[in-house]
Formats: sequence, C-alpha cells, structure tokens
Amino acid sequence: MSVNRLIISLFLCTSSVLSLAQTTGSFQGKIIEQSTKQPVGGANIQVGNTTFGAVTDSTGVFIIQQIPAGSYPVTISRIGFQTKMISEVIITANKTYYSEVELLEQVSSLSEVT
Repeated sequence: MSVNRLIISLFLCTSSVLSLAQTTGSFQGKIIEQSTKQPVGGANIQVGNTTFGAVTDSTGVFIIQQIPAGSYPVTISRIGFQTKMISEVIITANKTYYSEVELLEQVSSLSEVT
C-alpha cells in the first residue's frame, strides 16, 4: 500500500470516528427506591425501541453511551418494583442527560390458603 493510500485510509477512519462522536450523546442516572431513597441495583433501563440499554450497579447508577441524538421514551423496570416510563429523554450531541428516578415498590397480595 502506498503512503498516500495509507494516509487517506487513516484520515477516513479518523473522520468517521469523529463524525460519530459529534452526533451522539449519553444518558446517565441513578435509580432509587421511592420511600427509602436507597439505591436500586439490577434495574433495567431501555431506551425506546433501540438496542441501547443498561443495568444499574449496586449503587443504582447506570450510563448508556453513544446514543444517536434525538428524543426517546425510556422504560425502567426491576422485579419487585412498578415499571416506570419516561415519555421523553432528549439526547443532545456531545452532552450527557442526567436523571435520578424513583421506583415504587410493587405491592402484591397472596390469596388465602385453605
């Protein structure tokens, strides 16, 4: 491969990476239990009908990176809690959208055993 072709290839690779970085943003946050304000580990965060999502760590924190700029609905769920829907999260290029979300514990009752 000639030096010129190598330089052109490197330039194209670099410009495509820079182009991607300029059109994506991040979604970061913390999920807590509404009544106790304790972190909720293992909660699932799903961005719209995309492949972007995350699971909170033991401190309730999550981050989803390289989301294309735009407006998305977000669903947050975990067993034992009511599912929370956020109708609009606006992802802006080169910025991080931050949100602290409270989940309400799901109350379930069992029928009487006879």
